[in-house]
Amino acid sequence: MGDDYGCIKYSNGMMECWNRRVKVTRASNGRMDGYYVFPSEFTEIPTITFSLDLTEGVSSPTVFMLTAPYIRELYTDRAQLAISRITGQTNFDDGDWRYVHVHARGRWR
Repeated sequence: MGDDYGCIKYSNGMMECWNRRVKVTRASNGRMDGYYVFPSEFTEIPTITFSLDLTEGVSSPTVFMLTAPYIRELYTDRAQLAISRITGQTNFDDGDWRYVHVHARGRWR
């Protein structure tokens, strides 16, 4: 697979998947979110790490008005990733979007 995304299944039963361009968009005035659907399903809930890509995208709240990215939902086949604004700061607008870089690791067998 490409450098921006991929999935490796190891012989010891572990698997790691990544995507550097998962798009999050406005979900409400206070949150942007999006789903990362894993290329292959895990047999148990994986460990997820992700970070906000500040090189592309549009966000009405400035970077300094955002909270740390967080996981809203996590399953064996997908994760819902979110970013909120600090309460009382500028709301997200309809056209707001950013990319997040995601890495998932867990068991495939």
